[in-house]
Amino acid sequence: MAVRRGLQMKLLAAEGCLTEGTVATLSKTRPRGGSRKYRVSYTYRDNFGRSYRGGAVINYELWSNLKVGSPLEIVYAASKPQVSGMREMVNLARKALKKEPI
Repeated sequence: MAVRRGLQMKLLAAEGCLTEGTVATLSKTRPRGGSRKYRVSYTYRDNFGRSYRGGAVINYELWSNLKVGSPLEIVYAASKPQVSGMREMVNLARKALKKEPI
């Protein structure tokens, strides 16, 4: 899973398109013996108007500032619009690749 997400982030960093999404759900879980995880799921549209759904595990600081129904900056891959990420996370990947933020 981590390798796949790493490849997705590399794709997003290379060919990401910025769009506005909407927070669909917010949840938190605590696996047995593990640390708490904060998850956001969101919906967004590509430049052709097609709808997609994505999600991410994020830190508490980001999670606590979101509300269901609120706008969210999303980056999706031009060649695979079903691959997406939050702008903040994609920009971290771009920084690691020494690219300008989106």
